Amino acid sequence: MVSGLLGTVLDIVGGLTDTLLDLLTGLGL
Repeated sequence: MVSGLLGTVLDIVGGLTDTLLDLLTGLGL
């Protein structure tokens, strides 16, 4: 169960990171 929760958290964090990088790239920073 713990490993499953960690995997979910990593997926969420990874998704947020990808979104932030996409926004920064779109702004030309």
